[in-house]
Amino acid sequence: MDVNRSRTPEQATRQELRLLLSSIEAATGADRELDKAICEGLGLKDADLTGDAVASHEAVGQLLPRSQLRVGYDVRGILPRATLEQEGARYDAVAPTVPLAIWRVAVAALIDPKS
Repeated sequence: MDVNRSRTPEQATRQELRLLLSSIEAATGADRELDKAICEGLGLKDADLTGDAVASHEAVGQLLPRSQLRVGYDVRGILPRATLEQEGARYDAVAPTVPLAIWRVAVAALIDPKS
């Protein structure tokens, strides 16, 4: 996953990130329009981020290099769950798919002023 240097996550305003997070939270599966919004908003090269857990994991690793991302399932073992820890802060999310859970925690971390 390559980063598009024409825009960085730091250039995205918190309002833009909140709108992106709302779109991610509303998604129920892979969505090419949402992929484009994530890539454009975070300065990533176009990729299948909402449908590919590996690509999502790699992209988040580049965006938040000091973070630790873990993926598993909720307590019932049904829904994917992602946990991201960075600089003492922890973000958790459950979503319909692994990539969406990853993006929920990643964008939440980017919104947080501690990150």
